Amino acid sequence: MRWKYTECYPGIFRPVIEITLITPLRALHQDVLIDSGADFCVFSSQTGIELGLDIQKGRTGEALGAGGKISPYYLHKIIMRVGRQNFEIEAGFMLNMTENEMPYGIAGQNGFFDNFVVKFDRTRKEIELEKRK
Repeated sequence: MRWKYTECYPGIFRPVIEITLITPLRALHQDVLIDSGADFCVFSSQTGIELGLDIQKGRTGEALGAGGKISPYYLHKIIMRVGRQNFEIEAGFMLNMTENEMPYGIAGQNGFFDNFVVKFDRTRKEIELEKRK
């Protein structure tokens, strides 16, 4: 599967693709930044609420972000659909993180990179995903 990088700001292109997040209650399309430096997949609390999750009932943890900011998160099992492939993952939802502060989710090592071989081609502004066998 191939995607073009997304122009997030004028002249700024990032490896952002659209996926679908699925819970027993709802399915939601979500843009995600494919981030090899992220330990896991993470989304805003607003996204979790839209999926029908009680965010604070998840297993808790803390993430250290760029600039040393520590943010609490809550892990929940959800289905992530990429293209036509569904994967059960454990995703973090950042409490009090709004869509304005986090305009897209993060597709990280656990849940994304362990399901795909990921190839970035910055010059062509393309991402290629191959399902891991």
